[in-house]
Amino acid sequence: MHWIAKRIVLLVAVLVVGSLVLSACSAPAPSKPLTIVSTAEPSIADPAKFQDPDRWVFMSVAEPLVDHVGSTADLKGLIAEKWEPVNELTWRVTLRKGVKFHDGSTMDAKAYKDVSDWLFRKDSIGAAGEMRAQLAETDGVKVVGEYQVEFTTKNPNPIFPAWLLRVPVPSAKQVREAPDSVATNLIGSGPYKIKEWRKGEYVLLEAFNDYWGPKPSVKEVKFLFRKEATVRAAMLKTGEADIALELTAETAVDAPKTESFQIPEVIHIRLNPAHPALQDVRVRQALIYALDRQAIVDNLYKGFGVVMGTVVNDFVLGANPDVKPLPFDQAKAKQLLQEAGYKGTSPLTLYIRPARAPRETELAEAMQRMWKEVGVDVKVQVMENTPWLDLMRLQTREPEKYKKGAIVADMMEWPTGAELFDSWQALDANFSGTGANSVLINEQADPELNKMIVDAGKISEPKQRAEALKKVWAVVGPKAYSIPLVSVKKIHGMALSVEWKPRADGMVKAQEMAFKK
Repeated sequence: MHWIAKRIVLLVAVLVVGSLVLSACSAPAPSKPLTIVSTAEPSIADPAKFQDPDRWVFMSVAEPLVDHVGSTADLKGLIAEKWEPVNELTWRVTLRKGVKFHDGSTMDAKAYKDVSDWLFRKDSIGAAGEMRAQLAETDGVKVVGEYQVEFTTKNPNPIFPAWLLRVPVPSAKQVREAPDSVATNLIGSGPYKIKEWRKGEYVLLEAFNDYWGPKPSVKEVKFLFRKEATVRAAMLKTGEADIALELTAETAVDAPKTESFQIPEVIHIRLNPAHPALQDVRVRQALIYALDRQAIVDNLYKGFGVVMGTVVNDFVLGANPDVKPLPFDQAKAKQLLQEAGYKGTSPLTLYIRPARAPRETELAEAMQRMWKEVGVDVKVQVMENTPWLDLMRLQTREPEKYKKGAIVADMMEWPTGAELFDSWQALDANFSGTGANSVLINEQADPELNKMIVDAGKISEPKQRAEALKKVWAVVGPKAYSIPLVSVKKIHGMALSVEWKPRADGMVKAQEMAFKK
């Protein structure tokens, strides 16, 4: 058992039931597809580039090496059969024999090496990009046996096996022969394969008969996409959808049934300290004091959320609940702005992508009004997912363009996750000198903070690790490199005929859903 599992006892009772029972259900499936309406159509099927909501569709098509056991932090093997440390920098993974991909090909160590070279390429983003940042520059992945590979990391990383669950594995045959096709026609080894992707309309998955594990009970799964929660709820009510993802408190009222649960994710705003207006910590702190976050929880999310002091939830390993949210204090915000000599001569822009967080556009507009009240004008720029991601990670993909004084993105809003149930994941990604989402690189690096993050990540003993991580959060808080907002409870609606217990890590996997017998 991975040691993190000993730390996590999740707070949501509805998530205790294991999903494998549902997956193995032998009852005959209804002839109609199970229809899921999601927040947005996938932008790409390439595992080296996709994020939510892409992975909500395609994680059932291409499997990662490992996965969580239900809603615990314990790990089980999928394509990987076992994993073990060789030394503090190296992990040996034994691949499962007999795993067949949808194109008939199989997986061995050489095939995985080809796939990993392709997955962890320079332009990879999302989970693959974060994984690439963990690996050594040379021989990050190497073949050591017919079914064995070794991963070598830059620094000791005792939770490395958990990182493997975030990156699905496409067919090596497809990657070698037709890599460009992965973006639109992903071939994996999962329990479902892509039957049809009609752009702008739907994605239809069908069960893969040669799947190595328990066969899904539902033959076909259809994903539809609607941005408005009201529309998703209405489709559930009329029977057009069997499951409606990401409902709001208001729209969930009339759902036949719902599952509400807390996940590690926290909506936050990354601030760019290279921006002339944000170089002074007092200005960054003023932006936090200006926000009435409890009013946002009460009015926008109807109480289905918690104001946060950091960007991870309190039940995650190493979270520091003693780092309290700064209070709403407009007078304090104005005082700090005056002390910093803030003139508003360098305009600020908040970049958002709708449907990534609940009621994101309304949230941005509410914050815009609150900042205006203390004398800070912020423009809200709405972007599509792909260009938003390109902008968000420009500094790590093209660091030579990110120099002191250069503006990459003033303020970017998104939910940051800790789905590994270890807060080092969020610290490393958002605040380290090499993090995939971090702007604290080059001249903007924070050497003291970076050292604390690196050192805490090396510790394997759970209590010592947790204490070290708590100390890092105590340092991160006052620096105000980001604005922690709220952790919003997820609400998924479903028909009475559907059985599904959503996972605490936020993953959506069709094989864990079933129609009632």
